[in-house]
Amino acid sequence: QINSPRPVIKLVQNSVMADLSLDQLRTKFQEANQGHLFDYFSKCESGADKDAFEQQLRCINPVHVNSIFAKTSATDKAIRSGESQMTVAPLPETAIHDCTAQGQPVAEWRDLGLSLVADGKVAACVLAGGQGTRLGYNGPKGTLKVGLPSDRSIFQLQADRIRRIQDLAKQKFGKEGTIKWLVMTSDATHETTLKYFKENEFCGLKETQVHFFKQGWLPCLDNNGKILMESQSRIACNPDGNGGIYPALQNSGMLDVLSDAGVKYLHVFSVDNILLQVADPVFVGFCEKEGADCAAKTTAKKSATEAVGVFALKDGKNNVIEYSEIGEERSSLTKDDGSLQYNDANIAVHCYSVAFLKDAANTYMQQLAGSYHIARKKIPGPEGEQDAIKLEAFIFDMFQFAKNFKVLRVDRASEFSAIKNPDDSGKLDTPTLAKNALYKLHASWITAAGGTIESKDGETPVVEVSGLVSVQGEGLEDLCKGKTFTPPVYLQ
Repeated sequence: QINSPRPVIKLVQNSVMADLSLDQLRTKFQEANQGHLFDYFSKCESGADKDAFEQQLRCINPVHVNSIFAKTSATDKAIRSGESQMTVAPLPETAIHDCTAQGQPVAEWRDLGLSLVADGKVAACVLAGGQGTRLGYNGPKGTLKVGLPSDRSIFQLQADRIRRIQDLAKQKFGKEGTIKWLVMTSDATHETTLKYFKENEFCGLKETQVHFFKQGWLPCLDNNGKILMESQSRIACNPDGNGGIYPALQNSGMLDVLSDAGVKYLHVFSVDNILLQVADPVFVGFCEKEGADCAAKTTAKKSATEAVGVFALKDGKNNVIEYSEIGEERSSLTKDDGSLQYNDANIAVHCYSVAFLKDAANTYMQQLAGSYHIARKKIPGPEGEQDAIKLEAFIFDMFQFAKNFKVLRVDRASEFSAIKNPDDSGKLDTPTLAKNALYKLHASWITAAGGTIESKDGETPVVEVSGLVSVQGEGLEDLCKGKTFTPPVYLQ
């Protein structure tokens, strides 16, 4: 159930607390200066509330929570005060390959990736723990429809593209490889997401190839590190960030699922990129060719002031430097040719070897106890709204452990348009802008295939190509050459 206690990441070590008596549990929290939670516990009148409260308490090791808070808050204070000793440098050029530049073996990468798909060695994972609340949408963001001619949701668009990649691999190599699709949810989205997939027949995929698992959680804290209550009988908590994918894959058994299926690479991405190339054979083939155990896609920044994280070396190690960390002066530094030194934006599209993910969950995660990040939010409390600190792990903090980290620079207009803000926000990354980006891309495919699109000056023609027909503009000549299309167009 959505309101049941959340599965916790290994770092909190709930197993330490599970076998304690209630008195021992109380003592453990009191010794960690978190005994106030038992003041609320003792006042619980409902047996069901008390049982649920106790389960939450047993999922938290307060000593570890205190340790995480102390390390993370010290780092955060140093950054905000300008006293951080963190060093920042651009990634070495040898780590970056520009897919848009001439001379890159893109066709070779694609064929290599399709061969891996045909052999069943590629899986995909969508980070789908977010709600559409910011967009004024009541539901998981993956179920959002932005008003395309197809009326497809984000999940449906991604599923169509998975099916197309499987078909392309079969056409090329004569084998029916299955791309397993992992969907990482949160408490807020899990039950609704499962219901959506069942009602929509798993978006055309086999039920056995779609797997759901929940990310972990951490308690919310006040500015002094005290664990906060959400109500009189429930601890306030939040998802542990997109970096929670590493322990969640392990704790849920998903790494075993991938290993048992013979999967070698997992393509991981955020749910809200409408142009996403799911299980992209070019990206996977690139990783195989380069021997990358961890890789990321990037696009060039729009400008020096674009508020995005960028790939860089942090203290000499591969990472992403957030816009708030890098500073305006460093963001504007240029190379001899005039291009930005820190120009490769993080678009939340990654690829990992399954072997690396096993090491991440079993070894590297324990080394990141002090690498959480602080988000300050207003949250509900027993007496009304309260200030809270949310601790989050970032997915890119694991990049530092990669033995061969690579970055693939791609064309933004072809691969990245996020949906983060409502249309009336006056900001970028809105549903309408994302939808228009898709229309422009798909119209360019039809034109390149010899078709003509009637359009009015100053208007973006409404053109959509089904993901079941094409994912990168391939295979459209027979459908488009010599033909004229009048918008709205849905090519299927």
